[in-house]
Amino acid sequence: MGTNAFASARKFLVSRIVEQAALDGVSLADPETRMLGFSGASATPEELKTAAEFERDFDDEQYESKIASLIRHAYVQDKNRGESAAWSNALDALIESEEDAYLLVMLDRAHIGFKMPGLFSFDKRVLLTLVPVAAMIGAAVLVAFTPWGARLVPNESARLAVYVLVLCVLLLIWVRDQKRKE
Repeated sequence: MGTNAFASARKFLVSRIVEQAALDGVSLADPETRMLGFSGASATPEELKTAAEFERDFDDEQYESKIASLIRHAYVQDKNRGESAAWSNALDALIESEEDAYLLVMLDRAHIGFKMPGLFSFDKRVLLTLVPVAAMIGAAVLVAFTPWGARLVPNESARLAVYVLVLCVLLLIWVRDQKRKE
């Protein structure tokens, strides 16, 4: 998904939060509304100025709590109307964009069925990477260090070479992936 999907997702979610604030009678100051769409990586000088003003004049904890509550209300209402697909699409677009959107913090606090990417959240891409790596390391350990491996490959040096070879291949794959990310 590209920047258009990210922009559309952000616009959809911000509009739903602002509409819900009006329905719930919750006032949002101008900087609070502008911060809903803030993304550190792609912020303009004007947006950075708004962020500085917001940081100076508002309490992050109270703001994030207020917005998370509005998000939960809007999500529940849309879900009850059968419109949860729009939310799923918007959340997917935000997460897949890998933008540093402040909105992700409040969506995570709202607990509406997704987790921000991070250390303890489930990400199927991580699973698809870890399972083959774990299988390769496990197979190498079995061959190199178990009686079963000794029967399969009687030569101790050959077993150790298999183990080292598997680790070297994994290291080369990791280095290649790191270079691709740069």
